[in-house]
Formats: sequence, C-alpha cells, structure tokens
Amino acid sequence: MQKRILLTVIALLVTGSAAAQNQHSTDLGQKILDLEHRWIKAATDKNSKAVSQFLAENYVFVGPDGSVEETNEYLAEVAKTTWQVNEISETRVIPHGDTVIVLGKWRGKGTDSSGQPIDAVQRYSDVWIKSPDGNWRCALSQASDTAK
Repeated sequence: MQKRILLTVIALLVTGSAAAQNQHSTDLGQKILDLEHRWIKAATDKNSKAVSQFLAENYVFVGPDGSVEETNEYLAEVAKTTWQVNEISETRVIPHGDTVIVLGKWRGKGTDSSGQPIDAVQRYSDVWIKSPDGNWRCALSQASDTAK
C-alpha cells in the first residue's frame, strides 16, 4: 500500500513539474514574440534607438545575399529605411535554457537607405540570449529569400 502511495505521489510530482515547465516555455515564448513585434514596430517607425534595446551589444545580421551587418551598420539601415509593410508571421519559438530561437516568415515592402525599392518575403531566424541584467536580447538574425 505504501509503495502504491509513493508511486502515485511521484507520478503527481513529475506531472506537475512537466506542466510547470510547459507553462514556463509558453510564457517565455510569448515574451519573446512580444519583443519581436515591438522590434518590428520600432523599425517601421525608423526608431533605431528603440531597436537597439532589443539587440545584443555584438548583434550580427546575415542577409539573404550572405552580407553581414554588425550592430551599428544595422541600426543605420533601420534609421534610413521606409516601410509600407513590415510584418512577421508563421513564428515558431524554440527555447533552450538562456537561449531562444525564433523561426518565422517576414514580409517587407518599402524603400531601403539608398532609395531602392524593397518587396520581399523571407524566412528568418533570430537567436535571443538572456543577458546578465536579465533582459532578452537578439544576438543573431539570418534571413533567406523565399517565394512570395
């Protein structure tokens, strides 16, 4: 009888722990998606100062053509790019401890910093890291062109 009670208690603890972990993952995923949407809004508003709050100090963006932009280059582009459409969809959040990967689809239509038109659909990945101050920052973004 005691063995049966002990097994029942263990099963309840394991189930409760898994449910708590699942809830934590859901909460974290929602938090990261909120950051992604706030980043998109700040970029649409050409607010490079606000965008910088979402980026790690040594942030790197790898464009669909293989080009690499570091934080300052990326922020300069944000300040000079005009968007009529700048949106994300089909997002998937994959937590790994103090690192979170976001996969999604991005659609943008506007004018880049040199005045050239942008009309693109891309698959993207963002790698978010928890910084020592407890805030989440994106350390790496990568984009690949896809069919519209």
